[in-house]
Amino acid sequence: MHTAFLRSAAPTNRPLSLRVAALLCLALLLAVSGWAPTARADGGSNGIGDAGLARVIERYMAERASRDVSSRLQQGLLVERIPVGSLDEAREEVVSSRRYLDELATLDQARLEARDRLSLEILRWSLEQRTQTERNWWYEFPVTAYTTYDLTVAFGAAAANPLATLTDRQAYLSLLTSMAERIDTTRDRLARQSARGIRLPAPAAAPAAEFFRSLQPRFAALATGIEPRIAPLDTTARAAFSAEVRQRVDGPLERARTALVAALDEAARTGPATVGLSQYPGGKEVYRDLARFHTSLDVDPADLRDYGEARIRRNNGEIEVLAQQLQIKGGRAGIRAWLQSEKRFIARSPEDVAGRYRRAMARITPLLPAYFNHQPRAPWGVRHLAAEELGG
Repeated sequence: MHTAFLRSAAPTNRPLSLRVAALLCLALLLAVSGWAPTARADGGSNGIGDAGLARVIERYMAERASRDVSSRLQQGLLVERIPVGSLDEAREEVVSSRRYLDELATLDQARLEARDRLSLEILRWSLEQRTQTERNWWYEFPVTAYTTYDLTVAFGAAAANPLATLTDRQAYLSLLTSMAERIDTTRDRLARQSARGIRLPAPAAAPAAEFFRSLQPRFAALATGIEPRIAPLDTTARAAFSAEVRQRVDGPLERARTALVAALDEAARTGPATVGLSQYPGGKEVYRDLARFHTSLDVDPADLRDYGEARIRRNNGEIEVLAQQLQIKGGRAGIRAWLQSEKRFIARSPEDVAGRYRRAMARITPLLPAYFNHQPRAPWGVRHLAAEELGG
């Protein structure tokens, strides 16, 4: 929600490099500040002087938190389901955003203090972007490595959710059902997108098919992995719950996965060979809006590309210099080969990998309070996946 502030603090008449640098610095400062509304005695909230604005912000933040499954998992709360990615969900997001925008429009902005006007601008900018959720739904393919994080959260929730009470076990079953619905909805979404001429590119479909194919043992583990956790239950409750889990995993969840893999295999054979939103009807406009949303800058995507390529050239040049300083032959390629062959950089076993993570976390953990006001209550840990959980 701080993107409007970043946008106003990085005027478009500055060079792109300076604007991006300002964006990154301000993003860090805002993250460190731990901005979140908290009630005040005078009716305001976390520095918000206007009570009306404070109430809108508090309701908005509460609504966002209720939908944030990842946050619930991190807080150690029960996760009963994940969003399925339906068009109805996207439309609900639009309706909610417009409702908050209407509430903001009733506030007398001229009477607000400067910091309250800034907070209002931030929230309004974020809400305006979210009013495009339904339109953007048609241009997003929720099958790639960077659009399937919700499934990662679902697996984490399945492992973390307690199973001691009937409510706990019903939540686990509900979570499995929502996972199947998410995958079924994805297959339907791909078909509806294709009907509009927005087809998943073959270069993206092939790895997506392999990813969902590799999930089969992880899905199976959702049934087998619960046995030690439900061992304390009485025989009747244990048998009944185990059977219900198995029915959902072997039934709706596996059918959904298999059908999606088949659809992705078909897309890999028949989808367009090129990637990029510009090839779709209305895609260029959507891409420009997404660039504006993710950078908070009114900048042409071509300028972002040129900036990125310039930074890559500069970084590559610095790596070449580093290779000379380290007396490594072959420049960048030589450094890459050295990193891949130097024994101290190569883990020798799963235990070695875990040990490296633990040592890194031991160095990072004491520094976290200096960067984040709020620390997660759930502890972190490192463990090697069981054989049945490995995805190939």
